[in-house]
Amino acid sequence: MIVLEPPETFAGREFLIFDGACGFCTWSVRQLARLGVRVTAIPFQRLRDDDLRTLGITRAACAERVQFVDDRGMIASGADAVNALLRGHALFEPAITLISRTPALLQMERRGYAWVAEHRVAISRVLGTRRYALFPDDAGG
Repeated sequence: MIVLEPPETFAGREFLIFDGACGFCTWSVRQLARLGVRVTAIPFQRLRDDDLRTLGITRAACAERVQFVDDRGMIASGADAVNALLRGHALFEPAITLISRTPALLQMERRGYAWVAEHRVAISRVLGTRRYALFPDDAGG
């Protein structure tokens, strides 16, 4: 579920923090929900600086890569955030287990994620997902 207002507290809850100005990013979060992945997803643009400090995440890090905060407060970023989010989900668990146990696959996944993150504006344009952006006037895709 995408929420547009930060919660009262972050303690003991899992969050996916993503770029709400990126249509591809917002579309991806919505697709995960359609596949049954349950997480509270918050566009980083809606988080206050105090919220980010509490979590130990910078605004720049959020603009660069998706962030996942687990219920213990551990932070994963980029491809590792995606893996942490999907770990334990029946549909994705076999692939996540294989990737996490195979260093070469994990490295390829991280490079692939970095490439997609760097080109997300163009990807949004090509796939037609720009319309899903929550903040279309920002610099995201």
